[in-house]
Amino acid sequence: MAFGISVAAMAVVGVPQASAAPVGPLAAAQFGIWHKDQGDNGQCGFEYGDPKPHEWKDVGEWTTAMVVDTDSRPGGCELKFGLNNADGSLNGLVLSYWFIPGNTGQCGGTASNVPIPYFPFAFQYFFMDPIIVNSDNRVGGCELTLAISGRNDIALDVLWEFNGDGGQCPGADPRGSNQHRTIDSTQGLSVFFETDDRGGACFLSFRLRHK
Repeated sequence: MAFGISVAAMAVVGVPQASAAPVGPLAAAQFGIWHKDQGDNGQCGFEYGDPKPHEWKDVGEWTTAMVVDTDSRPGGCELKFGLNNADGSLNGLVLSYWFIPGNTGQCGGTASNVPIPYFPFAFQYFFMDPIIVNSDNRVGGCELTLAISGRNDIALDVLWEFNGDGGQCPGADPRGSNQHRTIDSTQGLSVFFETDDRGGACFLSFRLRHK
């Protein structure tokens, strides 16, 4: 499988424990994103200052952009992704992630070829252990790769954009370009966070869909 940056496949780890309480009944499959601003100082969150800690969107809908702007302020940005298969339409799908820290102390939650676990529950849970982006003025940053297997008819679209200094989000498009990249069974995607005290931030949105 081709990625933006090559990733070595390693053993799949065990499923972590559930980390969020159930929220509301569901009738459709969903994709979710969760965040925690460790220092509560504006280094990550949903666009437009939305204070919610997480968001779930039905298949075919875009998530609100997650804004990552870690720098020399204390703390970093914890992120989790989730799937819910309430209607069974995701059966057989494997959405895996790699998180490569670069040995700089700026990233946490290292993972290699780890599937994001999900179940046919009528409730929303984030079972994934968080990845932590805490890039700053030190050299290097954090690389996140996502890949799909098991289903040829499901794709994950990704908007990877920046404002300000684009060097903080290598490979991203200018904010407002709306040129999404697609992850499916034939190709994965790598995104790199190298945010620091330069102006601007990285923006990340997702849409899980059936082809």
